[in-house]
Amino acid sequence: MSAARRLIDLSAQAGERLYRRGAPIGLAVLAALAIVLFQSIFWAEHVPWPLKLGIAAVAAASVASPPNGLLIAAGLSPLGYMLTTRVAGAYPARITEAIVLAFFAGYAVRAVLKRFGRRRADARPPEPAPRLLAPVVLFGAAAAASCVVHYHFVQVWQDRPWPFFERLVDFLVRGYHDDLGNYEPTAGDAGFRYVFTTAFVVEGAALFLAAFVFCARDRAFLPRLLRMTVAGAVGAAALSAYALAEAALREADPFGALPSLLDQRWTMFTPKLNTAASLFVLAGPPAIGAAAAGRGWRRSVWTAAAAVLVAALWINGTRVALLAAIVVLAGTIVWFAQRRARRRMPGVPVVAGVVILGLGLAGTAFHRLYVDRDQTVAALRYRVLFNETALRMFASAPAFGVGIDQYYLQSERFASAELLSAARGYYRRVPAHNPFLQTAAELGVAGFVPFTWMLGAALWTCAAAVRARARDPILFGTLAGLTAFLITTASSGHPLLIEVTAYPFWIVLGLAAARAARTPPAAPGGASAAPAAAAWNRRCIAAGVLLLAVSVPPRIALQARTIDFTEITYGLHGLEDNGRYRYRWTTGRANLFADGTARAVELSLRAPFVERTGPMTVELFLDGRLANRIRVTGTDWRRVRMRLPPSGRRHRDLELRVHPTWFPHQVLPGSEDTRELGVMLAADADSKSVLRADTPGDDAS
Repeated sequence: MSAARRLIDLSAQAGERLYRRGAPIGLAVLAALAIVLFQSIFWAEHVPWPLKLGIAAVAAASVASPPNGLLIAAGLSPLGYMLTTRVAGAYPARITEAIVLAFFAGYAVRAVLKRFGRRRADARPPEPAPRLLAPVVLFGAAAAASCVVHYHFVQVWQDRPWPFFERLVDFLVRGYHDDLGNYEPTAGDAGFRYVFTTAFVVEGAALFLAAFVFCARDRAFLPRLLRMTVAGAVGAAALSAYALAEAALREADPFGALPSLLDQRWTMFTPKLNTAASLFVLAGPPAIGAAAAGRGWRRSVWTAAAAVLVAALWINGTRVALLAAIVVLAGTIVWFAQRRARRRMPGVPVVAGVVILGLGLAGTAFHRLYVDRDQTVAALRYRVLFNETALRMFASAPAFGVGIDQYYLQSERFASAELLSAARGYYRRVPAHNPFLQTAAELGVAGFVPFTWMLGAALWTCAAAVRARARDPILFGTLAGLTAFLITTASSGHPLLIEVTAYPFWIVLGLAAARAARTPPAAPGGASAAPAAAAWNRRCIAAGVLLLAVSVPPRIALQARTIDFTEITYGLHGLEDNGRYRYRWTTGRANLFADGTARAVELSLRAPFVERTGPMTVELFLDGRLANRIRVTGTDWRRVRMRLPPSGRRHRDLELRVHPTWFPHQVLPGSEDTRELGVMLAADADSKSVLRADTPGDDAS
């Protein structure tokens, strides 16, 4: 027993040391990445300079005061899409994310200045509650590990390791706000969308922690953050009303056309109608709670804000959001009805307001469900099919999932025949419409557990505080808004995939958890329970991050077995056809791959402009060793055939090194082609393959 106890103590000490040494490194890496991604916006030529200066101002404000930077990010997040499209014309830049990155970059610089400045006493911010920190770190680590695995997969398909890494660095430094490229890793325009998705989910979790830390540190900051978050949502709601008014004014009879216009659905700050409604149900209940807690003119302002949000929800008409609002309102009534014996009855204005709000929501929901009843039935059926697809995808890779941001690409593979045939193939590739199932499918148990742990810990803290402090309408309203938001995500899933709604959610979740933790209940075990929980938290983080890091190499090796290397080439330009034959140009270095069982390989090469470029030498390396050297002095096609010795490799690597290379614009009169070219390789008539291999199943010897 003593030996087992000693082993446990040694493991605990190792976990503590790993955490103490690894935490600063991890924070430094995250800070550096935030600064790199922030500055990328200044390389984007399609983003106007006034907008760049505004984002720089957000970063400067965050350096001076990180809480104020968070206030700015909270207020502007719902409006980022409008700044990108309608105001600045900066698409495809993501201004919402640029604002959040400006906050994090400023916060990182502030932390560095404090760490190495004169005032080091306050350099270290307060640590979040143990029950919140561990799932956030583990969720971020699971996403990062999945990103590394998929990065290797895409790299194998696209280019050699070092040139591809240079492309990644260029993307992070200068191209982060350009087009993200194709989902397909095998496509010529394959991009780094999965890197953006990884950054996006980490940013959301970091906003949650930042909001919690700032609100826990300064209680006066919490109502300010709530005001800014609701103000941003009200601004977005006003834009929805503006879209309706703009459409009415285009009609010959605006008032006569209003009934038919109200049967439609309206929003402006996001292209997703359902997503817009999720923001309204997130911000509406906290506004109502603040109105109930306020006095005088403050109550009037909060009431007006709530009215704007409810009106925007009404003209938006998203069915699930209306039902979520009704469920939350009904739950609120039941909650307070159970406490009527211990609480005084609310006043007549409150009762009248609740009745009017309930009737309005119920009437609007019934109208939308009745008018669009066929669409409602179809939507419910599609949601069932989406969930089945997600469950099949999760079952295929339950431990670590199919990869970050890979659900959309893989959904066609796991979708049922009914879903694939629906709406003429419109649902061939779609998100899961459920963030929990999509997280499980993409990140497996490794990501799903900390994701649900993170949300569950925050909501459980809020629910426990509401039971202890039933007279805190702001906390109750915030919890109600979070609940309604999550109900909508279970149907659409998009609110947590789009910046303008995801960032406000994480901020509200953080401030709600901070308000709930204002008077935390005594933990079992007395005064030593909190340090014990913090110690367990650190060990859990250290062990989880270590296991995820160790899992990366075998996951890469396992995924590499699924790659068909015979379809991969490096250093070749695209397929060309001159009417007589098809061909591809090499660069100075090209790699072709054959099956590991191949007995011989053959290719045909030509140097059509050798009179202008001079003789060329082609060196052929087989699996890294020089196997042949060819001197090309004529313009005719030259057939090269090589027998391959037996090998236990899964694939054989044939590398061509051509020298000298040449540039058409320097050699051919009138040419504007600036590519680096080597020799021409003949391609098959029915494909772009330039290497032909003889395998044991072929007739050729």
